[in-house]
Amino acid sequence: MGVDLGVSNVAVLSDGKVFGNDHEYKRRKERFEELHRSFSKHRCSPDNKKHLSKLQHAYKKMKNHRNNTLHGISKYIAEKYETIFMEDLSISGLRKRSRSRSMTQSYDDASLGRLTDMICYKSEDTGHTVRFVDPRNTSQICSGCGCFVKKDLSVRVHQCPRCGLTMDRDLNAARNIHSLGLAGNPFPA
Repeated sequence: MGVDLGVSNVAVLSDGKVFGNDHEYKRRKERFEELHRSFSKHRCSPDNKKHLSKLQHAYKKMKNHRNNTLHGISKYIAEKYETIFMEDLSISGLRKRSRSRSMTQSYDDASLGRLTDMICYKSEDTGHTVRFVDPRNTSQICSGCGCFVKKDLSVRVHQCPRCGLTMDRDLNAARNIHSLGLAGNPFPA
């Protein structure tokens, strides 16, 4: 099974299964900002601990939601598939190259590094294997004919001018990852 990790969809599998990103941090951002302002305003007052507790509770609730989502996705993938091929992504490298703070927050919101770790250790527990492939051009190459189709990150649909294949960009990448894993020299987790 090929797994493409990303921001708009946390994981897309080569069989077409999609795990969307609920963008939990973005949904709660206004609430966090409000709680931070309230905490800052009452920093030297007797209510300080109450406001700090509310802020910590809100972050803990988001963290628990994110962990629950990641555990569900990783459990599904690790238990269902015996051999899993994933991109060898450098999350810190992606964060350094991101063009905006919003993009960096999106990487944090998706928690791709944690998801990769969870899939690895759960697969190991079930006796299944995870292998990593080179992530270069997995979304640029057509999974149907192998033609190189250059596209920006904003382009979410893969359209091949040579063979006419049209599909979601992430699904195309997942199928390429699967093909690379089967044909190439993936390295074990």
